Amino acid sequence: MMGSTSDHLMDILFLSDGPVTIQDGSSTWGGTEATLRLVSRWLASQGLQVGIISPTKQPRIDEAVHFLEVTHWLDKCPIKIYLRGMYISPLQVRSAERSYAWLHDLVVNPVQHDIPAIAVSHFLLNKLHQECREHPLDTVIWNPVSPQVSTFRQPAPREDYMVWTSAIVKNILKALQLYTRLYQRGLRRPLRICAPLWNSPASFPWPNLLSQYPIEYLGSLEQSKTFELLSKAACLYRPSPFPETFGLIYAEASTLGVPTLTVDNGAAGEVLMQPGNLLLREKHTITDILRWLENIHTQQIGSYPGYELDKVGKQWINLIQHHYSRPLHNALHSA
Repeated sequence: MMGSTSDHLMDILFLSDGPVTIQDGSSTWGGTEATLRLVSRWLASQGLQVGIISPTKQPRIDEAVHFLEVTHWLDKCPIKIYLRGMYISPLQVRSAERSYAWLHDLVVNPVQHDIPAIAVSHFLLNKLHQECREHPLDTVIWNPVSPQVSTFRQPAPREDYMVWTSAIVKNILKALQLYTRLYQRGLRRPLRICAPLWNSPASFPWPNLLSQYPIEYLGSLEQSKTFELLSKAACLYRPSPFPETFGLIYAEASTLGVPTLTVDNGAAGEVLMQPGNLLLREKHTITDILRWLENIHTQQIGSYPGYELDKVGKQWINLIQHHYSRPLHNALHSA
């Protein structure tokens, strides 16, 4: 195991500003949690000693080869990765050979202005440079898609329903308003909503829509059930003005071959680069959307290799090797 002959106890330490509950099968995964889990496990599987500190005592990464879950030894880790707005003291920054701010949104601690950022998209990095600060070592590493996702991929034609599978707070009301307009113009595709925070149809904020339209609220599903639901859907239905800084659900839908209907904002155009998706702009009309939806269940989106875990993991290894004075043994030799 790497690190046994050096004076540091681990190679990389991830520090999160919020609880990280990322057990297998969790129903509350967000893009940040899912990415932290995948990247940490991948780096650990390559022979690196990896740690996570977050304000929770719940079980986290399990069964990872060479994985260390730690709550101390901050000063003995040469590489520290601070997630989002995690508090950083100047002393902590100086204690590492290299510190990074791993940004999934624009929440930036003031001390993070002095360290390079790892942004999850070029969209986010551009906003960071425009609105906050710029560092010469800033870089972009996309979020990876779990290899498990591709095992759910279905051949076309898929089923008739559309699916929303994101938090309700991501302006689902705008998407529902568009759905009612499409329905009034003849759309009869059902809409299934899989969203965390509310766990029964009775708690859905707009219950009248459930009785007036073919909309089914499923609440929060565990991860494999969510992938199964999405894999059989005619399309991912996400026409919300909420700008995703990456949009892991977009990458997962593409990996499943499922077309996406969303708004052309945030990182949508960067992640959904394959032909066959519909990114709404002002020029698009209800007729345009209805035409796109007509036979969408027969269309298959090609998977994009940029989301693959091995490719993303090697980007992390290359980044670490470039700025790390010590050799990282087998992990770096295999990259």
